[in-house]
Amino acid sequence: MNKQELLDKIASRDLVCGTVGLGYVGLPLAVEKAKAGFKTVGIDVQAEKVDMVNRGENYIGDVVNEDLQQLRLTCTSSPTPHIWSLPPRLLRPTSKRV
Repeated sequence: MNKQELLDKIASRDLVCGTVGLGYVGLPLAVEKAKAGFKTVGIDVQAEKVDMVNRGENYIGDVVNEDLQQLRLTCTSSPTPHIWSLPPRLLRPTSKRV
């Protein structure tokens, strides 16, 4: 993907965003990305948090349950399916800055 393709995906909201960690910083950040219109994937090692968010239940005060129920936000405690859907060139280590 070149720079213009990335900018086009951002402008059209076709870019999928990710947030690692769904605590007091990560969950509100993921919600704001989803509110901006991006499909957002949240990743956390605590399955209980993931299950609550996917049910639309809030566990911190900065997020509203209705937002969790209406947004394009999906959470997982196992990022493997999302990682394998990335293009192969993004899975390889690289020394180039992106």
